[in-house]
Amino acid sequence: MEVSSSELMMFMNLIPKGGDLHNHLSGALFFEDYVNIFNKLNYCIDNSTFQVSKNYSNNCKPFKDLDTKMYNEIRKRWSILDNKYKNENLKNFFKIFYYVRFPLDCFKEALLIVKSRAINENVQYIESMLDMRSIIDVDDSKNISFDFNNINILMKMFDNDSVKQSNIDQAITTINNFNISDNYFTVKYLILISRTLNPYLFFEQIYYASKIYNKSEEVVGVNVAGREDNKYSFINFDIQMKIIKYFKDIFNLKVSIHSGELTKKITKPENLNHIHNSINIAHRIGHGVDIMYEPDPINIMKTMRDKKIAVEINLSSNEFLLGIKPIDNPIKLYMKNGVPVVLSSDDPGIFMTTLSEQYYLLMKNFNLTFSELKDVIYNGILYSFLNEKDKKEQLIILDIKFIEFEYKLKNYRI
Repeated sequence: MEVSSSELMMFMNLIPKGGDLHNHLSGALFFEDYVNIFNKLNYCIDNSTFQVSKNYSNNCKPFKDLDTKMYNEIRKRWSILDNKYKNENLKNFFKIFYYVRFPLDCFKEALLIVKSRAINENVQYIESMLDMRSIIDVDDSKNISFDFNNINILMKMFDNDSVKQSNIDQAITTINNFNISDNYFTVKYLILISRTLNPYLFFEQIYYASKIYNKSEEVVGVNVAGREDNKYSFINFDIQMKIIKYFKDIFNLKVSIHSGELTKKITKPENLNHIHNSINIAHRIGHGVDIMYEPDPINIMKTMRDKKIAVEINLSSNEFLLGIKPIDNPIKLYMKNGVPVVLSSDDPGIFMTTLSEQYYLLMKNFNLTFSELKDVIYNGILYSFLNEKDKKEQLIILDIKFIEFEYKLKNYRI
């Protein structure tokens, strides 16, 4: 039966969404949300660097005092308003997080906004990515040599560092006290590790993240992110994978890796191999859009199918950042080869979209059957990093939501 765009959008707003497993907290807020939070928590904005601070000066003005011109200037830098795909979009997108390195004391306010929107669009579970560099103040300027053969020595040194252990304890206390989850909505956290750092700093970040993961039930894993075409992402890829595996083995760490968020427009063909090299480590990969150019893609997908390594599909962000229209996303290729697919929102505030709109794009471009659609939705719980008990509870909630949804549909003309 043919349906209009408005009917399809209404259907996607109403349908239960299960889980959103690829959701950056720093990118989940709309521009107006940032302004309201920073104003509420008494931050100022520097009118030359456009960065937020609590250090008031002649250049750093309260958000409540912004005039229209300054407001619009900030908006240009903090959002993608009025932009369409062009080559510099990747650079401009990552600049946003230079301006807005989201402070830790803003997290709870942000999470409450994320929760409210999730409930409104029938999302019951989110794995929210929290940037390691906001949780613990890591000095990004350190450039200390790193030798993987000395990793055990470095671990012992870090374990005996009272400052580091105090930082970990404070981070755990803060995260455990967010208290966002309730009977209607559950959020767990992934600690976001930046791949665009030297090996020593990469090790330091994942050390912190692993220790927090080991001690907090609210943190269910780590996610490795950052521009894949950054020089550190290419030069240090192998050593980063070794470091991740080291911590994965020690802590039974759950790992998702941004992988294959590349195209031939961005880098040379020989560099399109991150999925191939990530699936030996990752439980899930994010994006995966270059699968058709990777070495031996059929065996990659067979491995992902056999090992149940899900791919997190992000339609809107791939179009804006990479120029890949939803219809050209390899989602059907993955599905045909038995790879578990989950649909995600990525940075919904920055891309001015929602998870409901991702499902709209999915159905509009790929015309899935209702059964295929439900599979993708259920995968958002099945391939989460929840423990088995919590996963079963979330699946029961989703079952009930679908019973109610399908009953409600009898009263709608679609």
